[in-house]
Amino acid sequence: EKLLEEYESAKRKDPARVHVLEHMILDAIKKAKLDKEITIFFQGKKKKLCDLSHEEIHKIPFERIA
Repeated sequence: EKLLEEYESAKRKDPARVHVLEHMILDAIKKAKLDKEITIFFQGKKKKLCDLSHEEIHKIPFERIA
């Protein structure tokens, strides 16, 4: 939750930090094993976050993940 609050603040005040926070949030999601539960629409199909490659994840607007 703290990372998400920091992310929202950085979007307004520190755009350079946004990318770093995105990685930190994704790492926290994976550490909690939530990537196996989170399903998103990607290229017209429902996929679990854990099934997407690093490159595919970066093609998705981050707000759709967090």
